[in-house]
Amino acid sequence: MAVLEAAAPTLDRRGTGLRDPQFLRGTVRRITYVTEHVKRITIVGAALCGLPVPPPAAKVRLFLPPAVTALPEFPLWTPRGLLWAPGASTAMRSYTVRRHDPGTGEIDVDILLHGNGPGSQWAATARTGARVGFLRPESGYLPRPDVARHLLIGDESALPAIAAILESLAPATSALAIVETGDRCYRRYPGAGPIRWLDRGDRAPGAALWEYVRELPAPDAAVQAFVAGEATPTRLIRQHLRDVWGLSTRDGTLQAKGYWAARPR
Repeated sequence: MAVLEAAAPTLDRRGTGLRDPQFLRGTVRRITYVTEHVKRITIVGAALCGLPVPPPAAKVRLFLPPAVTALPEFPLWTPRGLLWAPGASTAMRSYTVRRHDPGTGEIDVDILLHGNGPGSQWAATARTGARVGFLRPESGYLPRPDVARHLLIGDESALPAIAAILESLAPATSALAIVETGDRCYRRYPGAGPIRWLDRGDRAPGAALWEYVRELPAPDAAVQAFVAGEATPTRLIRQHLRDVWGLSTRDGTLQAKGYWAARPR
């Protein structure tokens, strides 16, 4: 008779940067559409009360159960990453904090309704009262006091982060924001401010962004840059800004993150 092997836990290395995280629970308080393809989810949790307001473009990791009526599962934290029990069906996804009210313990996250990913599917069916898990907001974009010019680059997935940064910049600073989208409805995203919009058309995600950025003249004054979107063009733009513009992740003048990866055509 065959012996069935027990299922093994799953290690998620996206948790290697964490240090003894607290796994917290919250509830969906409000849901609104901010564009046809973006839902704003307001989450309330006691652990969010009294926390400092995070910097712009800070992220929060949400733990989303497969059904809106289910409770979120949590992994175990280890120095090697997050260890999920066999058969765990909760998905972990990171989203930009668009608003944090420490008085009421609320945060807003904007979730794009595109594709068949767990986050998009959860948001499409989410309703008030749904339970979610989360970690405290982390990281973010910290404008350097010696820099008065900012370059913000991304696709539609980066719109919440770019809008948050634009809203936070001091009046004396200037910003060039460049956003590529596959649908013009994203141009109605609230709070986005002045943006140079690029239409993707039938090209690969990020191709228009990469083409535009590599034609920009190198600056003659200090610049700080934020880049986010599909992984491949984000990597190319990060390398270009480092090698040609002289920006660096080490001194905080360059922050780049691949938010998602396109499937091969």
